[in-house]
Amino acid sequence: LNLVGSEEEYGKEIGGDIKEGKRTLMVVHALRALPEEKSSRLLEILRMQTSDRELIREAIRLIVEAGSVEYSKRVARELVERAWAEVEGVLPESRQKEGLRELARFLVERSR
Repeated sequence: LNLVGSEEEYGKEIGGDIKEGKRTLMVVHALRALPEEKSSRLLEILRMQTSDRELIREAIRLIVEAGSVEYSKRVARELVERAWAEVEGVLPESRQKEGLRELARFLVERSR
């Protein structure tokens, strides 16, 4: 989620995926959810692979406006829950299983 939070908190450059023009789940969702004009603008910024902080902030605003950050968090939670449901009945209760449970929780709930 290198679109939200601060660089100090995240430990990496905010908007790095936009700078690299990556088509992440958030970007694909935004491109589909935004009106044509805004979707085209987001795509234009991504194709630039720019380091311009203002353009990166504009792209982030569009992605947030589309509800794509929350959508991606929801998808991540659902995937972890489905995966955990598969593991739950197979692994016996143990410290290791609890460790996996905590890791799954961390991956979904982390802010950076």
